Amino acid sequence: MARFDQDDRDDAPEPADDDRPAAFGHPPLHDPHLKARRAHLTTGASPLGGHACSVALTLSLPLGALTAPAEADLVYVPARLVLDPASLDAYGVALCAEATTGAVDLHRLAATIAADLADAVLPRYLHVRLAAETGPGVRAEIRVEDRQPGWHGTVPGPAPGAAAALEG
Repeated sequence: MARFDQDDRDDAPEPADDDRPAAFGHPPLHDPHLKARRAHLTTGASPLGGHACSVALTLSLPLGALTAPAEADLVYVPARLVLDPASLDAYGVALCAEATTGAVDLHRLAATIAADLADAVLPRYLHVRLAAETGPGVRAEIRVEDRQPGWHGTVPGPAPGAAAALEG
């Protein structure tokens, strides 16, 4: 059985910024498309003020490498801002343009969507569910969840792909 010592880890060279993997839920450190992609996500002040509400949106992503469009269900509890649903079309086009070459990394795609939406609206709670048919008879589903530190609320109403009540 191999033994892991702290000293072994200290000998490993520190990766350069470009080699460092993206943190889960965040885009790569040097994403050249980040600003252009996020510019499509327009927001406005929440018309409900401090009232509890949730927003549920679905984004269809026709990615060339997949046999059918991927579906992204986005559920969030806004703090002050809400996403303009009409802006999702242009955002989806930009996102698909980035993922047209080679195999689609569904994990990275789900994390990118979550990070972009979190950056745009700064929600109290966010849940992204990405589902896609990756081959004949094979369906993948990736879920990414994030919440503001200290937020222990509930998601009002039925939330597709998300728990109706949060514990924590």
